[in-house]
Amino acid sequence: MPESLFFPPLPKSDFNTDGMNQWLQRQTISAQKLITGSLQASQIISSANFVTGVSGWQIDGDGNAEFNDVTVRGELTVSSGANFVFIGPDVGGVGFPGIEVHNDTWGQSVELYASTTSFVMESTGGSDGIFITSTGINLQTDNTVRIAVTDARTTLTNLLNLGDQTELTISGGAITATKSYHTVDTEADAATDNLDTINGGSTGDILILQTAVNTRDVTLKDGTGNLALAGDFVLDVITDKIMLIFVTTGWHEIARSSN
Repeated sequence: MPESLFFPPLPKSDFNTDGMNQWLQRQTISAQKLITGSLQASQIISSANFVTGVSGWQIDGDGNAEFNDVTVRGELTVSSGANFVFIGPDVGGVGFPGIEVHNDTWGQSVELYASTTSFVMESTGGSDGIFITSTGINLQTDNTVRIAVTDARTTLTNLLNLGDQTELTISGGAITATKSYHTVDTEADAATDNLDTINGGSTGDILILQTAVNTRDVTLKDGTGNLALAGDFVLDVITDKIMLIFVTTGWHEIARSSN
């Protein structure tokens, strides 16, 4: 049984509506257990040990709350207008627990859930997504696997696109590669220039080079710096290409085309 509720006596001089309200606002209810069909608070309800960010719990009259740990049985929705985050036992009607994030502003939403065979991140109501299984990772769009990664290999079902080439200018016989496809220009726009060192790269990186313009020739020097080629190679027109692979400490030639 809860302890009895106790209020100190109301002074006779205060026995009016305003006095009663002020007196009630000054009182504290102390009980081991409080059972009520309806409880309203215009300011704050809190535990006796509440300290923001440290201990206890608090709920204010605006609906703001702070707790330590929370267990929610069923579903949890955090929303702001039409944008929301949903956490529940059945995400998107697929029958698996997970999270749905919806951004109505941009018309995008994504679901994250764990099925019986994989962890899935996909667009809501669609077939685009990332599927992680015990055997690998699949990147899928339009119900088609575009990239499949397993312990043995990475499989691409579409063209491999290296993106637009970016220009590098030789300085002291060297350039620094930052992606897999570059054009190379001579230092100070000289008519010719030698390239003997390519900085950057890790073992297994692929690099394709071409000259920046038809009127300036770039010569890659074999055995000089960190280039291991099948002899020197001149890039004198933009249709010439050389493909290299980085091995340990330098770039080794895979193929060349003199067009």
